[in-house]
Amino acid sequence: MLRIFKLGGSVLPDTEKLREMARLIYSLDGEKMVVISAIGDTTARMIREYEKVGGREEGLEEYVVIGEIQAAKLFSAALKGLGASVLCLTPEHRLWPLYITKKGKAVLKREKTNQALVFQLFKDSRQKEKLKSIQKLLKKGKIVVMPGFVAKDVRGHLTTLGRGGSDISAALIGDLLNADEIFFIKDVEGVYTGDPKLLSTRRKISIISTSQLERLIGGGTSLLHPDVLSVTTSRRSMHLISPQHLSPGQPPPAETGTMIHPSRREPIEVTPLLTQILLVGRRLSEHARELAEILQPLEEQKISPISVHTEADFCSIYIRDEQASEVYVEVGKVAYQSWLITSTTMKKGLRGIRVHHPPMSRYAEHIVSLLRRMLRQGIHIWELRLGATDMDIYLEDEQAEKAKQLVIRWKNEIA
Repeated sequence: MLRIFKLGGSVLPDTEKLREMARLIYSLDGEKMVVISAIGDTTARMIREYEKVGGREEGLEEYVVIGEIQAAKLFSAALKGLGASVLCLTPEHRLWPLYITKKGKAVLKREKTNQALVFQLFKDSRQKEKLKSIQKLLKKGKIVVMPGFVAKDVRGHLTTLGRGGSDISAALIGDLLNADEIFFIKDVEGVYTGDPKLLSTRRKISIISTSQLERLIGGGTSLLHPDVLSVTTSRRSMHLISPQHLSPGQPPPAETGTMIHPSRREPIEVTPLLTQILLVGRRLSEHARELAEILQPLEEQKISPISVHTEADFCSIYIRDEQASEVYVEVGKVAYQSWLITSTTMKKGLRGIRVHHPPMSRYAEHIVSLLRRMLRQGIHIWELRLGATDMDIYLEDEQAEKAKQLVIRWKNEIA
């Protein structure tokens, strides 16, 4: 069983902690690989130093990756000092496996963040041979240590996966080597029901699906780099744990940390026939209780809306076509008595196309291109909604199939 341990800089504040972590990893049985970040705030410090001396932007990435490479060499040295057989897999090694091509101009962010980049994994002619060699060494008992964050471009030049990219490194190498488990070792114990820095009453979640975590990350949580979930193609087990969950000679118990359970979401989904019920009024978003009373008939008739969207002066509700007329009448009766609502209307015969491609914010230009194509094809968009992980396009039923085919081609282009 191959386990990959991704060690974040926050759990390696100094060389003492690094040696302690090396001792824990060495004591574990089975095939082991370590993907390591720079120690502590090394990356931020190196960026500041580079800027102070007036270094050019194009040389920054080749400089800052030294921090991760140094950490990998130190960790390897610590393991060797304990008697381990180690392969320190740095970019200059003949077996280095991560080559990427970036799309567009990518500037390394200065602040500590999970930076979103558009890139593709480039597979050179020798990659299969390299991966087989790494797998053989792992089976022979070598612990493989590689720096995260670092990659090479197609010309063999050093580049990066962006700030926070060590998480992506672990996910990519896990896929390439077909690892059984990936452990992301962070300075938190897992995923909580709320932000532990803000909420005194919260509990740790034992299991979370990839789709749920994807939405949390899209909503702003920084527990994991968002691209980890999009670059991972296999249904392997992933875990978020803290160093305290590791004990000498014992693999992390199943109940510790948070297990990330693989879940599949269709990249493009088309809804059944829908009706939009539109409530037009004033300051609707400021009066949640009154609006909830107007929508009470939906709950009474046990009708689950496909979606509800509220702005300052309207509320848009999508429900199945066959439920629409009766619901519209009942909602209209309540709305008639409310000072909030000016008028209501209903549009039948719509469909929704949900496009799942996180993070959506990265593809603004591509989305504009898609909308232009639809316009040229005479497709009228009834309503468009953009979220962190999804795009919802509502349009008339007779145009849905044509729009779906355009979306499929568009999505293949940006994949």
